Amino acid sequence: AEGISGVEAGLIQDLARDAHDIRGQAATFGYPLIGDVASSLFNYIEGGDGIAERPKIVAAHLDAMTSLAEQKRQGDCGADGRKLLDDLTVGIARASRRRFDRATS
Repeated sequence: AEGISGVEAGLIQDLARDAHDIRGQAATFGYPLIGDVASSLFNYIEGGDGIAERPKIVAAHLDAMTSLAEQKRQGDCGADGRKLLDDLTVGIARASRRRFDRATS
């Protein structure tokens, strides 16, 4: 990622690895929605779309996973789970669009 230090890049890679691990293990323990949120975070990080500039996107994913785990929300959580994933997807799309608009202005 451009404009970040080696330490920051290392932390971002650590976060990607952790998201990948959670993505793979969450369903095994009955938390597929947490796995879906972790997958969204992993894909965002691996996409390299200005991750250092969008800490709110990362925080939203981490907050969602923490909340789901603390509430022991197992399963896909139905309509609530779909809304959560949709909200995260919309947030990523908006952040990407703002980055693109700045780059082309």
